[in-house]
Amino acid sequence: MTLLEALVVVAITALIAAIGFPAFHATGTATALRSQSAALVADLHRARAAAIHLDRPVTLGADNDGGGWRWDGGALRLDSPLHLNATQAVTFFPDGSATGGDLAIAAPGRTIRMSVDRVNGQVTTTGR
Repeated sequence: MTLLEALVVVAITALIAAIGFPAFHATGTATALRSQSAALVADLHRARAAAIHLDRPVTLGADNDGGGWRWDGGALRLDSPLHLNATQAVTFFPDGSATGGDLAIAAPGRTIRMSVDRVNGQVTTTGR
């Protein structure tokens, strides 16, 4: 193999890597977004169940910097570049109801929204 052939192979490899890496990175971000959104929904369900079980209000709220959330059962920090947007903290009551609220976990170009119903404390999710 000549030097010219080796340079062509290196150039083609670099071109393929330059095209493929952004797609690979976007897939990783989308997977993290879905995973972290599922974790938030699970914590919302656990907070509601805890309020019913403990017979006292339980609140789940976003961290001040939007980098995660916390509640009586624990806390979670989001992977970068994800960000949590919440209109307010959500408090669940012993009867299963809640203050209601809207939360969203966002990544560049994608958002998954969660809405907590005031009457029954149920969580609905939209987005991908």
